[in-house]
Order: sequence, then structure tokens, then C-alpha cells
Amino acid sequence: LLGVMVAEVRKEEISEALASISGTFFGVFYVGWLLSHVIPLRNFDAVVASKWGAEAAASLHPASGAFLVVFAVSTVVACDAGAYFAGRAFGRRKLAPRISPGKTLEGAMGGIAGGAFAALLSKAIFAWQWPALGAAIPWSVVLPLGILLSIAGIIGDLVESMLKRDAAIKDAGALLPGMGGVLDRLDSALLALPLMYYLLLGYTFLHIGLQ
Repeated sequence: LLGVMVAEVRKEEISEALASISGTFFGVFYVGWLLSHVIPLRNFDAVVASKWGAEAAASLHPASGAFLVVFAVSTVVACDAGAYFAGRAFGRRKLAPRISPGKTLEGAMGGIAGGAFAALLSKAIFAWQWPALGAAIPWSVVLPLGILLSIAGIIGDLVESMLKRDAAIKDAGALLPGMGGVLDRLDSALLALPLMYYLLLGYTFLHIGLQ
């Protein structure tokens, strides 16, 4: 970021300096900081131990973070797929026509349903095959958490669509044929991963307080 500011100083035209620097700072925050939440989520047992002591993390398997990441990613991926197919089949009412004319309310409902199903399926598979890891999320919160992550994924998708519309581009890149750029695949997870992390922190804090 310091290098970007120095580069702006050297330019002859300074009328767009504020917008250029601000855009770069936002890009670092939007992609780098939000996506970096996958690291403490993957090491959630260590985060809990550092905040509230080893006793608080005793019920968490050291590898439970792998389940948490799989849970979050599979939920938002299923939400994307559910929204696409439900929108193609039943889409009538526009969700946000000024931002993304192709997205519909019916598609969003299908996405939430798909994400909730994936959350339940992820929990069921881990409870069957790796119960110690799956215990990181109790059954009582699986469905609400799946719905909230799906909503966050839809909002994240709309945010990226808004940014692309403002920049007058269709896709964020061309690295993935037929799907656009990497950011087009990560936009839903950019909000869902931080939400997952902070919701789990809040749940753990409340759980410790009630013990």
C-alpha cells in the first residue's frame, strides 16, 4: 500500500489519486482481510484456547477447523448452485434489478434452501465419519447457521456484482472458462467465512458463560 501511494506521487496527473489509492485500499480489505478469516477458522481450537484458555478449547478436536471450513465452503457453493438452478427454473421476480438483473427472488430462495441442505449434509457426513470433528457445531445450530451463511453468500455475490457494474465489466477475470475470474467464484465466501468465524466466536463465548 505504501508503494501504491509512492507511485501515485510520481504520476503527472493527480486528479484521480484519491480514487486510485482508496480503490487499492478497498481491494486489499475486500479480498485480503475478508478471505484471511479462513486461517483462524481452520485453527479455531487454537483461537479459542488463546482467548479463553485451554479448558475452553478442550471440547474441540485439533482438526475440527477442517470441518468448519468444509461446512462454510460447501454451504455457499450449494447456495450458488441452488440459486442458479432455481432461478433458471422458477425465476420471475427480480431480486436487485439495478445491480444484477439476472438474479431473482425465487433464485435466492432456492439458494438458501440449497445452502441449508448442504449444511445439514456436511454435519451428517462428519457426524457419521468423523464425529470428533463434527462436534464443533451442534445439531441445534446447523440449520440456522446454514441459512445465515447462505444469506451472506447471496449478499456477497450482489456486492461483487455491484462493483463490476460500477466498473462496467462483466467478469472479474477470464482465468476460469465459462465462469469468469477467481473472484467471481470467491465472492460468496468473502462474507460467509468472516460471518462463520464471528458467529462461532460469539456462540463459544456464550457457551462458556453459561457453564
